[in-house]
Amino acid sequence: MSEPVSMTGRFRFSRSIPRRKHARIAAALTVLLLTGRLGAAPLINVMQVDTSAYPDIRLVLSEESPHPHFIETNSDKPSFAVQEIYNDAVFTQTLNESAPPRAIADRLSLVLVLDATKSVPEDSFRSSLRSAESIVHSLKENDQAALYVLRGEPQLLVDFTTNRDRLLQQLDGIERDGRKTRLYDSLYSGIYSARSAIQTDGTGITAGLTAHTAVVLLTDSRDEGSYLTDNDCFELTRIGLESRVPVHVILHGGDEQRDLLQGLGYKSGGQLLQTPNRSRLEAFQMDLRRLPRRIHYAHFQSQLSHSENPLPGESIVVRVVMKSNEAEYAGVSSYRVPFTEWVLVHMHDPMWLALAVALLLCVFLLMLLLIIMYVRRYHQSTEHRRVSEQERDVSYIDNIPVPPPPPEDLPEKFTVPTAQDYIPAGVLMDNERTLYMREYAYRLLQMALRDAEAYQKGRLITDPGRGKAPRREYDLFLENTIIGTGRWANIPVNDPAVSPVHARVKKVDNRFVIYDLLSASGVYLNGRKILRPRGLNDGDEIRIGHVHFIFQGE
Repeated sequence: MSEPVSMTGRFRFSRSIPRRKHARIAAALTVLLLTGRLGAAPLINVMQVDTSAYPDIRLVLSEESPHPHFIETNSDKPSFAVQEIYNDAVFTQTLNESAPPRAIADRLSLVLVLDATKSVPEDSFRSSLRSAESIVHSLKENDQAALYVLRGEPQLLVDFTTNRDRLLQQLDGIERDGRKTRLYDSLYSGIYSARSAIQTDGTGITAGLTAHTAVVLLTDSRDEGSYLTDNDCFELTRIGLESRVPVHVILHGGDEQRDLLQGLGYKSGGQLLQTPNRSRLEAFQMDLRRLPRRIHYAHFQSQLSHSENPLPGESIVVRVVMKSNEAEYAGVSSYRVPFTEWVLVHMHDPMWLALAVALLLCVFLLMLLLIIMYVRRYHQSTEHRRVSEQERDVSYIDNIPVPPPPPEDLPEKFTVPTAQDYIPAGVLMDNERTLYMREYAYRLLQMALRDAEAYQKGRLITDPGRGKAPRREYDLFLENTIIGTGRWANIPVNDPAVSPVHARVKKVDNRFVIYDLLSASGVYLNGRKILRPRGLNDGDEIRIGHVHFIFQGE
């Protein structure tokens, strides 16, 4: 009793069944599966959505089938409808085709696999060479082809090229070899090369060309020098289906492996030709260009641009429904509303035009405000720079040291001057610079007194909240009150940033004036460093080092 047939993964057959029975069972199963595939429903895919002419949307649709013969036999012309889905709202309209559908490839990428083992008879080998040369002659200018030879191991003689003369030259130089070859290796290499060509072409639409790729095996059906097992056949079928690379078989010889090779061709989307004549070979060359899908070019006018007004960048779902043979098939894609085209569409709409004018007006006012702020800031910086230059000039005069007077020469004999010998003090000053400096100091004091108000009493109060010193009050009853860290300071301050004789508060006619006595860190009145004597008023803040004083006048 024979073992049952298992169909898990690959097909495994019992060893007790003869080899010819293997081929018959495989062929029967292939026909059954192929019949199921041919009866399967086609697929509609949205390959491209072009929004460059929004709201006119252009679509590239692909009507795919499980097998190329389905496209050929499906004579019913399909009709299309499109649905735009936005915010749960569905808008349906008719889709118009802008160009005839394409079912024939404009560009063919072909892989020729030639069996050159010694087991192939001489006449069958020459027939295979003539068939290969005929296929090469039928290639168009944009077509490309690669050539593999079965001699012990798969050999790539010519990689993908559009040079037909080079291919014909290589075919003329092929001779048979006695080594055995596994067809699986060569066909796998051919399918892999064809898949690489598909990946190079992307979606198959490059520069307006509809591309197609196929593998053609030229061999005899004898299982001697080149052989193909059942598992190899189904594995190659799986790879061809996944890669969308059909495998066509041209036999010149007997029919030992015909059923197995026919199943390989049909299951992968190809076909088998046994000893084809010239007319059948020409028809086969046309079949090579038949696509497993039909390309449709269509367009429609978007209704959302006038009803829903989607904003630029928002996603719109497009659902295309194809009606064929009283059945419906659907494909879904999406697109985003383009910004430039959206503006061109709505520039004549009164509402959007008013909104655009208001937006431009706001931008103009904002720019005008920025210009005004810049000009004002520029004038303020110019004025601040001018005041700083004036204060620097005043500081330069304040910091000029007063030279000590020359030592007096005592006469040998001292005589008391009489009233007649009296000379005013100003005449005794022989240094005019010293006189000028004293006069300038008097004028600065006069300027400070003009800014100061008269108070009966004045005091300095330390601010513990802002400085390091505790709260203390110092009455300014002296004519000159010195502030510093030295022994001569009337108001001592314990701060390393304060000089020994840092500042002085001078009392003149019940007005108080503060001086900076050339200190290291300076004296700040109300946050600004003083560069000349300044008058004090009630509430003024004085900072000396890290100590803050508040002047209080009564």
